Amino acid sequence: MSILNHKISVGIDGKQLFSFKSLKLHQSINNHHRFELLLDLEAGGNRYAHNLKDSAKWIGKSFAVYAGENSETTFMGVITGVSLHRKNSDFGHILVSGYSETYRLETDPELQLMDRMHLAD
Repeated sequence: MSILNHKISVGIDGKQLFSFKSLKLHQSINNHHRFELLLDLEAGGNRYAHNLKDSAKWIGKSFAVYAGENSETTFMGVITGVSLHRKNSDFGHILVSGYSETYRLETDPELQLMDRMHLAD
């Protein structure tokens, strides 16, 4: 499906965000896909106070990219990092980064225990 001619939106923890500065998806073979999302400071709670108080709660939450005629989910991920990003004299932005959902399979302690189990268990 080509998404170039369709409106793209993103969602964090089930809440859809329609405005963002940029979105980068890095897809590679033999590694988790990763994403970088650049948002205005307002999305994180406060435009003038450069802190991550509200947006830091996004770490570990789900991330989705919606595209297509019916806003179909085209990418699912998990947020692993939130940081402030500033260029020149602008107010700054929030950089949200993370990996595809497959990242949870390697980092979830309950799933890691399965490799130590016997077939009889």
